[in-house]
Amino acid sequence: MGLQQFAINYGLKLIKLKNAWSYKKDMISRSSVQIPGNILIDYNSNRLMGYQRYLCNAPFTSLYFGVRGEVIACCKNRKKILGYVQNRSIEDIWNGKEAEELRTAIAQNDLSQGCEDCLSGILASNHNAILAQSYDTMQTDKKLDYPKRFDFELSNTCNLACIMCNGYLSSTYRKHFENLDPLPMVYDDQFVAQLETYIPHLKKTNFYGGEPFLIDIYFKIWEKILDINPSCTIFVQTNAHILNNKIKALLERGKFHLGISLESLKKEEFEKIRLYSNHDRFIQNINYFREYSKQKNTYFSFAITPLRHTVLELPDFVSFANSYDCTLFFNIITEPHDLSIWTLEPGVIQNYIDELSKIDLPQKTATEKFNVQQYQSYLNQMKRWKEEAIAREEYIKTFENLSLEKIQELLFEKAHHYIQTANVTDTEEINSFLSSLENKINTLHQKDPVESRKKLEFYCTLPDERFIHEFVTHVHA
Repeated sequence: MGLQQFAINYGLKLIKLKNAWSYKKDMISRSSVQIPGNILIDYNSNRLMGYQRYLCNAPFTSLYFGVRGEVIACCKNRKKILGYVQNRSIEDIWNGKEAEELRTAIAQNDLSQGCEDCLSGILASNHNAILAQSYDTMQTDKKLDYPKRFDFELSNTCNLACIMCNGYLSSTYRKHFENLDPLPMVYDDQFVAQLETYIPHLKKTNFYGGEPFLIDIYFKIWEKILDINPSCTIFVQTNAHILNNKIKALLERGKFHLGISLESLKKEEFEKIRLYSNHDRFIQNINYFREYSKQKNTYFSFAITPLRHTVLELPDFVSFANSYDCTLFFNIITEPHDLSIWTLEPGVIQNYIDELSKIDLPQKTATEKFNVQQYQSYLNQMKRWKEEAIAREEYIKTFENLSLEKIQELLFEKAHHYIQTANVTDTEEINSFLSSLENKINTLHQKDPVESRKKLEFYCTLPDERFIHEFVTHVHA
């Protein structure tokens, strides 16, 4: 271990001791049936800087701008909408009632307002996949004058159509597979002008797509950041297929941090998953991006999304990241469920766990140790999924004596409950959604009545929000 790394580790230990003294007693006092005390201790002990005032700092430090103009606290919580940029200013949203409601819940260790994904990771001890931890470096202030982090997902413009994606996140997927009109662009120069008030106070910005290097408005925002607050971290999550002189010139002007998305290392599989992709170009471009990050001393990492048919590549992903001397993270996909690992039968998940547990990965360097931690955390998540799969199978048995009509009725009850909790009030929108739901159920039943029943029984086991999103996005009439 080098002197610099030793100093960093020592500094983190001191911060953890200070934070434990300041926040541990209060944090544990807020244990509940949802998150017992031993789970709180486990989670906070594994945070980068140990105990903090809140389980998650996102609603106290950050805003996330979505494709439809919705503003949320983070990309995982699509349930609690804080406001829309079409009819409210950034200032009004940041100081609004909805944001305060979420902050109040988080302050009480209540993760029921759209934070279920992080709750699942906390309960599974999958610490490195818990999005809340990415906000730990954004320290909370008692006065919430300005956000410290902005995340941008302003457009779905994308050159690829990945099989696990959808038309909300990819314009190419939307056009070729959903046959839908392009999503309207709701962000304009007036929005960019609003950002000028906040850019001086930002510590970090993240840019997502679509493909960020194809989104015109991002270039305007990047120019603003470089001019007003060049010390602000700029992170770009890219599929590494777009690289031209314009992008190279932009990168040279600043210090961009880069994340590379990846689902398979095998050329044939890579190009099957990423429709319209080119594996050779991908490798060429990531080599350029890696050299850039070394020269600029910026962050470079891989964001891996394991699918059912690529999960056994996990050790190869670790070796690949190690070869670039960079870290990796394993994303969790919850849909479409026919590609997701969590929806498999418990015995299948256990077989994957057994195979992956046999692998002995190197842990000599700090990077290698970090990547092994990611690997082990993902295995912990798979163990949790297996337990949930066992419980789900038991639950599905209760549907054996129900008619198909009754199961459909249960799904419509879930839909109505979601509409109520999500505060959807547009009658035309509600009727259109319910009609679409009925058409899709009928289509499934006409294609294959037996398989249809299995799918509908499965949908009954899902939380309302996940059922709605899966059905709307991935089930086509």
